[in-house]
Amino acid sequence: MKKILIVTDISLSDKYNAGNKNVLLSLCNFLNLEYNNKLDVLNFSHQKPSKNISFNLINYPDYINLLFRKLLKKLKVDSKLMDYKKSYFRKFLLNSVLKKNNYDVVIIQYLENHHLVDICEKHQCLTICDLHDIMTIRKESFIASGESPY
Repeated sequence: MKKILIVTDISLSDKYNAGNKNVLLSLCNFLNLEYNNKLDVLNFSHQKPSKNISFNLINYPDYINLLFRKLLKKLKVDSKLMDYKKSYFRKFLLNSVLKKNNYDVVIIQYLENHHLVDICEKHQCLTICDLHDIMTIRKESFIASGESPY
């Protein structure tokens, strides 16, 4: 049995039915039920999560990022996706959760949360940054929409 933490900002709301949510829930069920691990999910989504969750959910809505994004939009300041996602709030919370628990594995969902890998390395736990999809295709999608990711 392993202690596993998944870090994500995917909405786990009943109203949200996207593929990324379904993949996350499948991964959680697989890790939790198939291998009988202790699974925690640290979630930063600001949408209220479903009550029908079969794992320990640590929910800290990242309203700071949401408000910052809306403020930048209101001020018509052009910001890149990767810039506003670099959240000190998320780093602080992840660091706090890792201090309280001795996880064997931490899985960080999505490239946008890549800045959290540093925190995991300080706690010396195996860290997996799940890029989730083929980055070449994703880069082409960003460029087509006028973004230019690094």
